[in-house]
Amino acid sequence: MSFLARDTSHPEQPPVLFSGGSLLVGAVSRTDLLGHEHATGLASQLYHTLHDRILPLGDDVIVHPTHGAGSFCTAAASAESTTTIGRERRSNPLLALPDPQLFTDRLRASMPSYPAYFDHMRALNKRGPRVLGHWPKLTPLSPQDVQARHRSGEAVVDMRSVHEYARGHIPGVYHVELRPAFASWVGWVVPFATPVILVSDTTEVHEYAVRQLIRIGYDDLPGYVEGGMDAWERAGLPVGRSTVLTMREVRQRLEAGEPLLVVDVRQAHEWAAGRIPQAKLIEAGALRDADLQHLPHDRLIATHCGHGQRAATGLSVLEHRGYRNLAVITEGVDDWREAGGKVQQGAPSEPQAARA
Repeated sequence: MSFLARDTSHPEQPPVLFSGGSLLVGAVSRTDLLGHEHATGLASQLYHTLHDRILPLGDDVIVHPTHGAGSFCTAAASAESTTTIGRERRSNPLLALPDPQLFTDRLRASMPSYPAYFDHMRALNKRGPRVLGHWPKLTPLSPQDVQARHRSGEAVVDMRSVHEYARGHIPGVYHVELRPAFASWVGWVVPFATPVILVSDTTEVHEYAVRQLIRIGYDDLPGYVEGGMDAWERAGLPVGRSTVLTMREVRQRLEAGEPLLVVDVRQAHEWAAGRIPQAKLIEAGALRDADLQHLPHDRLIATHCGHGQRAATGLSVLEHRGYRNLAVITEGVDDWREAGGKVQQGAPSEPQAARA
C-alpha cells in the first residue's frame, strides 16, 4: 500500500509518495517472499501498479520507500533513502522494460537470496507476535548449564568480533558478530523457533541484540554465558580455535601447492562481479542445509567474504556440521587483487545458493 501526501499550506511544493515496498531507489520490491509459487503473478501485478498507478503521478513527486540499502526485501537497492518519480523513470532499469513478461523475467533474475526466517514471517505477521508483557531480561547461565543446553539442541550464538571468536570459542556454536545485520544472520543460520543463548564480552550489548532478535520472532532467549569465554575456559571446558588468514597468506599457500580449499560465502551476484579463481562458491546462508559431500575433512578449508564477518559465520556453520580444519580469511577480493592475485568474473556454473 502506498500513500500520496501533499502539504496544502504550501501548494507549490511537490507531493510526497510513501511508496511502501513498491518503488524503491534504483529498484523495486521483490515478489518472492510469500513463496515462489506467487512470485510471477505478483511481479505482473507490480508492473501494472508501477506503470498504471505510480508513474502517472508525475516526475516531480518525491518518493520515500519503506526499504533501502541492506534490506533483503529489495532487488539491488541503492544506498540512498529518497528519490523522485522522474529520476526513477530516467535511471531505474526495471522501469524501462516495455512489457510485464520482460519485467517479470528481469526482476526474478535480480533477486538475491534471503534469510530462512522469512519463510515464517507471513504466518507470524498474520497471527501476531507473542505478547511478552515486558522487555526480556536475559538470565545468566553457568558454562556447565550452557554446555548441557547446547547438547540438548538449544542454539548458542557468539556475538563477539571475528578475531575474538577465532582466538577461542565454544566448539560448534554459531558465530554472528553483533552489528545492524545481526538478527538477519541469526535468522539465516539458526532454525526458527530454536532457543538462542548469547555469548558476549559484556552485558551492555544484550539489549541491542535482544531488540533485534525479538523483531524477527526469535523471542525464546534462555540467557547468556555468565562471565563469557573467560568463565568458560576457567571451567576447563573445551575451547575451539580457528586460524585467521590474510589474502596475501592465502595466495602464498596456494602458490606453494598447499592443499588449501577456499570457500567464498558471498552471494552469487558478488561472486560474478569478481572472485578468486581457485575459490568454490557456497553462500553462507546455504551452508546449514547444503550437500557438503564434496567438501573434504582432510584439507584446510578457508572461508572468505568481503571483510570476514560472513566468512566467520560460514566457518561456524561448517564447524557446527563437524568440520574441524578451518580458517577464516578476514579480507576480500580487493585485498586478493592488491596481493597480486588474478580476479575472475562471470556467472558461476553451479553455485550453492541459499534461496532466491
